[in-house]
Amino acid sequence: MNALSAGATSTFTIDTQPPDTQIVGKPAQTTQDHTAAFRFSSNESPVTYECKLDGATTFTACSATQTFNNLADGSHTLLVRAVDRAGNKDPTPASYTW
Repeated sequence: MNALSAGATSTFTIDTQPPDTQIVGKPAQTTQDHTAAFRFSSNESPVTYECKLDGATTFTACSATQTFNNLADGSHTLLVRAVDRAGNKDPTPASYTW
């Protein structure tokens, strides 16, 4: 049993600040490669990442080192956002078009 004694106080912090996401590794803007490798970073740790490629309707889970394979010829745009342990999502996802 874990009870506080009379007069004891407990303090805690509520995290309401969203993380900031950066793309720190990316393919060249002009390439004929059908594979694109990325690396992501955030100002918070630990975080998870969510990606949205080429106008997908929703973000899906991705890793800090993410590779996209079998890409069609043409332009591609990636959005990525970090999500911290409190569930705060970067409101301004990092973006890259190649």
